[in-house]
Amino acid sequence: MKKVVLLFLFALFILLPSLKANPPDGSWFTSYTKAAETAKEKNLPIFVFFTGSDWCPVCKEFTAKVLQSQKFREYVKNRVVLLYIDRPRDLQLPDWLERQNQLLEAKYGIEGFPTVLLLTADGEVLDTLGYSPRADFVDMLNAALHPMAEKDYKPLAGWQVNYQQALKLAEEKKLPIIMVFNGSDWNTGLNKFQKDTLAGKEFEEFAAGKAILLYIDFPRGIRIPRSIVRQNIELLNQYKFKTLPMTYVLNPEGKVLGEVKDVLETNEYISQLKKILDRK
Repeated sequence: MKKVVLLFLFALFILLPSLKANPPDGSWFTSYTKAAETAKEKNLPIFVFFTGSDWCPVCKEFTAKVLQSQKFREYVKNRVVLLYIDRPRDLQLPDWLERQNQLLEAKYGIEGFPTVLLLTADGEVLDTLGYSPRADFVDMLNAALHPMAEKDYKPLAGWQVNYQQALKLAEEKKLPIIMVFNGSDWNTGLNKFQKDTLAGKEFEEFAAGKAILLYIDFPRGIRIPRSIVRQNIELLNQYKFKTLPMTYVLNPEGKVLGEVKDVLETNEYISQLKKILDRK
């Protein structure tokens, strides 16, 4: 009898890890092929969740607080096809599933977990989403599925958000460009810099007639047009800055004339910009 019990416990021990590797509920696919077929049939995008189910604490939190919530389940119904891609460290997946998940991780360049991709039925990336406990994920998903038009994106009055349009305007008016990189919703300091300095009357009066203003934002919880997201990432790679906020003064060809780093008091920020503009 004792031998039977031990065998049962051993079998249970073997089976439990595979149970933990299951998707959040039965509405998820684990096969990319089947998810893509369903997406084509229903004309829906694919919601792909990349996770490390047995080692990633944030993935576990995201699953419990968001993906298994009633709000999420009701929202995604008939809006997306759900695909679960697990990259566990200790749990054993079937060979075909392990190969598939490894290939998908490499194909889409996944660098951190959890990551959510929205794909077309043909596998084209529509958007990339992350998880923040401070943001409402369902609101973020809704915004991603109904992207804002570029013409409606106006984070700061009087500021351009399109780099090429700013260059064109600078050439027409023979003015330099003040280009600010910010993360408007990351923390109090960056948000205060946007509201009190960049949107303040003192800065508005200083910049009037002196420069074209270009705002490049990298928010975490606020959705912005996909075209602007792609542009901002390209500018990040082009200018290779390592701190936010970061301000560059450019000539109409995009050449850097000077820079101002970090959050400064408004008068000091304006003073440093004035020195750069006076040298041009």
